[in-house]
Formats: sequence, structure tokens, C-alpha cells
Amino acid sequence: MARRVHARPASLRSRPRARWEVRLRGARRATMTSPVRADVCIIGAGLVGCASAYQLAKRGADVIVLERGWPGAGSSSGGMGGFRQQFADAVDAELVRASLPIIRELAPEALAPRGYLFVAETEAGMRELADGIEGMRAFGVRVRMVDQRDIAELIPGIVTADLLGGRIGDDDGWGDPRLVLERTVAAARELGARIVERQNVTAIRARDGHVREVESTGFSVVAASVLVACGAWTADVLATCGVEVPIWPYRRQIARAGPFPALRQIPMTIECESGLHFRPRGDDQLFSMPNLTRDGALEKAPTSRGPAAPLIVDPRALSWTRQKAAARHPDFAALRFAESWACYYEMTPDDHPIIGAVPEVEGLFVAAGFSGHGFMQSAAVGACVAELLTDGVSRTVDIGDFSIERFRGARSTFSPSVL
Repeated sequence: MARRVHARPASLRSRPRARWEVRLRGARRATMTSPVRADVCIIGAGLVGCASAYQLAKRGADVIVLERGWPGAGSSSGGMGGFRQQFADAVDAELVRASLPIIRELAPEALAPRGYLFVAETEAGMRELADGIEGMRAFGVRVRMVDQRDIAELIPGIVTADLLGGRIGDDDGWGDPRLVLERTVAAARELGARIVERQNVTAIRARDGHVREVESTGFSVVAASVLVACGAWTADVLATCGVEVPIWPYRRQIARAGPFPALRQIPMTIECESGLHFRPRGDDQLFSMPNLTRDGALEKAPTSRGPAAPLIVDPRALSWTRQKAAARHPDFAALRFAESWACYYEMTPDDHPIIGAVPEVEGLFVAAGFSGHGFMQSAAVGACVAELLTDGVSRTVDIGDFSIERFRGARSTFSPSVL
């Protein structure tokens, strides 16, 4: 069954209305002549937006978050939830490494560090896996190459005859993005952050080169700083004040099947050549499926910036996954999917986020374009954004390389990384 939106968790449904929300309800009925005021207005209540709200509230800032649906209604609740430090660029690993302690403080049961395994069928795939390993070790990543025997020990019953080997990060794994988001939302609200649902932002207003106001369908917000963190729709929102950013949506498809209790402890597993990946969720397995072109060709990653595909699961992708999974493990020989859904990656030309100030509009900031790595990096990004907005510099991780300026004449130095 395909899902266009993700079910709203009960913990986000049952919260009683706070006193300030009653006031905002009145503001929605009124005209926009009396705007709500805040130090910081955040657009988007996904993992990045809520992590930023939490960290800003910890620093004493008056924060309001505007969300057109509810927290996590977009991609934050729809992804595979993997985390890894296996990156070619050290700053990617640093963001993940800085995120994990924050996540453990908020939701210690949310992380499953059972490994993140890449397997390869070709010599080219093996070279790609081996090429970056020394660099990863140099910035402290615990990573190793594995052979067929190792893979068979990691995943009992897996078919390895066509595999040449792989690479695993032993400290990597996956987590529960919904649980992390719920705990982050609760912590931010406890500190006084206002997270207002069903408020579709219609415009960001600037005057004399400085951000002034955010208009939504219910009311407006006057804030000294505005952070746009609405994922795949960030470019649309920023365009309302004349700012262009190269961020676009790219559909990802996921399905759940099971139960497979014997595979409950296996690592996140990714086939380099096909892009198929699977990991446990309880006794079940989640399968991430690639997109297929009109002629049926495999598309592991976006090849161009085009219109967003509809959030409908392609039946061909389900058939492809059944075939590939059955060839990889005998337990997957007759997969019956209990559910399937689609969500969007928020892509950039170099598969890395845009984080930082928008130079042409003082007080306007962006944190989006995570290209599939939002969950694993979001907690640290929230800390970095809070430092940037309150102190003028990020100390948790140096995020200077993520500036939008790299797409405005400067050359990006990042290595592509989607899976």
C-alpha cells in the first residue's frame, strides 16, 4: 500500500493545547495587523528545524516554528533512518559524530549501532569502497574491509557467491527518526519554543536588505532572524523573497516486509551496484528501492534537476525489489510487503546541504538540502545553527564549507554521496 503522507504519531496528537496556542488561534481569525513576535522564526518542523528550535531555546532565544502540516509530516518520518561516519569528506563524519551524543541524551533507545555494510559485486565497486578507507580512519572512523566469510557471519544465510567483499562501519547503524523527532519536539516545547502546526508560509518579506516578516496562511511573524529548514520545498519558500537555491525534491521509495526474526540483528546493508538496501525494524525488514526510468532502467541517484515525481510507489520498483532481495537471501524468496510509501530526498548538485546565512538578506538563514543524510546529521546541525545565530560562529562543527556561496562562483570541494 502506498502512502502519500506519514501517519501522525499519537505523541504528537494528544498534547493538550498550550496557553500561547490559544492566543495564536485568535490571531489566525484576526487580520495580520498584529503580528506575532519572536527572536527567531523557523520555517519547517522536521528534524533539522526542530533540532534548531531546541538548541536555540536552550540558549534562551524566543523561537517560533511554522509547519504546514505537523512535526515530521514530510521526509523526517519517511526515511530509512541510517547513520554512518563512512564519508569521503571529514565534515560529514564530524556532523554525524556530533549528532549521536545529542540523540542519545534525548532518546537513548532510538539508536541501533549494529553496523552499516556496503557490499560489492564488481572490482570497480571494491575499488570505490577501498579508496577512501584510509582517509576515514585518519579522521577517526572505525571502518574495515570485509570478505565473503565476514559478510556471511554478519548476515546469516546471505548469498555471497556473487559478492567480492564489502566495507563496514562498526559504530554505524540506524535509528528511529520518529522517536528522535518526538523527543526533540517535546524538549523544545518544554524550553518554551512555539511549534505551530498547519501554517503554510506564503512569503518571507525583506526591507532594506534585512529580513522583516514571515507571512503564513494564519498570521505573520516579525523576527530578527529567519531560518528556512523545510526540506525539499526550501527553494520555493526562499523564492518568495527573491533568493535562489539549488535544492530540489527527489522521490525515494521504501517498503516493509516480514517477519524475519533470524535477521533482527543484522547491519544496515547496501548493494553498491544496484542501490538496494535493507535493515531490520523489529522482526521486519525495511527495503529502500531505487527509482526506475520510463524505459525501466535503474536510477540509483538523480541524474538531473527535474519536476518532482508524485509520492506514489512505483509497482515496478516493488517487483524489482522482490527479485533482487530473493537473489540475495533465501528468507526473502517470497516477499509480501505489508506497506510501502514514498518520500522526498532534498537534493543539491553536490549531494551536500546548504547551511548558513543568505548573504543578500541580513538575518536570513538556510539549513536544507541534506540529500538523504538529514537524520544522521540533524542534531548537530541544530547546535551549529543555534551557535551561528546567537554567537555569529559555529563551534560544534565548522560549517563554513556548506555556505550557499559554493554554488555562486566558488567551486564545491565535496565528494558526491547519496546512499
